[in-house]
Amino acid sequence: MKTSSILALGLALTFTAACDSKTQQGTGGAGGEANMGGAGPGGSGAGGGTSLPQSLTARAGVFIGSCLPDDGISRVTRSLYEGDFFPKAVDLGCFAQAQDGCASVEACVGITADAAGPCVPTCIGDAYEVCDDQLHVTVDCTVFDQHCVGNAGCSVSPSGAACDVTSFPGSCEGDVVVSCEEGVEIRQDCADHGLTCQTGTDGYAFCTGTGAACTGDGNTTCDGTSLVQCLNGGEHRIDCAALDPSFSCQTGTSEAFCGVADECDPVTTVDTCDGDDVVYCHGGRLERASCAALGFSRCEALGNGAICAPTGVFP
Repeated sequence: MKTSSILALGLALTFTAACDSKTQQGTGGAGGEANMGGAGPGGSGAGGGTSLPQSLTARAGVFIGSCLPDDGISRVTRSLYEGDFFPKAVDLGCFAQAQDGCASVEACVGITADAAGPCVPTCIGDAYEVCDDQLHVTVDCTVFDQHCVGNAGCSVSPSGAACDVTSFPGSCEGDVVVSCEEGVEIRQDCADHGLTCQTGTDGYAFCTGTGAACTGDGNTTCDGTSLVQCLNGGEHRIDCAALDPSFSCQTGTSEAFCGVADECDPVTTVDTCDGDDVVYCHGGRLERASCAALGFSRCEALGNGAICAPTGVFP
């Protein structure tokens, strides 16, 4: 999966069983939305004045990328479009009127984060808690129609049978991967991401693309307006125009992506602050968002990037 570190811990672990030891990707989960348009009145062009993102997905990306700041707004926004951020597609419509900073992320997608790490991964009811060295994330599995199982993460089944990871590499039940995590069976549905389940020669089950066989796992290319990803030996195709009517496939400096331009690369762009606005890459175009208008305290440089600073969450 393109997400990393705490995003891989806090979110992708809810999909670990489907892709453990394999490349993880998803399908376009955001669905079509209003055309991105230009940077006219109320628009979101980086060269214009303070603005709010016109795209619902970009708006959600600013919220989530700021409140789960480990991967950056640009990369989170791209992952939301291509559907590989959450363990299954979720309705981002809640973010349309959101303006309460990180409280909006908890209200809309059931995820909270603070600087209380490290911790031991655990289930508290159907909430999954996981950490890296500093960031502590809680995921409400029920938002994804899943359950927290055996301190191992979110699963499509409400309870997991005991298993031994040394003798149970996993199996496929249709498009569902069954694997052993933390001593319990975890089930994840590859079809939630437009993928299918396959068992490798090593006995491990994993999600793979449903298209032609391919080599170079993780590689992305353009085929007309479609983004083609090689996922665990099978091609997975995303119709960029289905994500946003103005999108086509763009050949970026690092890899191909769905967007409207190639003036920036959502994978390599470093998000920055311009006063209290955050400037990030959205669909290959630099855009800005007013942190204050979304309920944050300010824009703040954080590591190799910038976020809308969640008041009272991170020092």
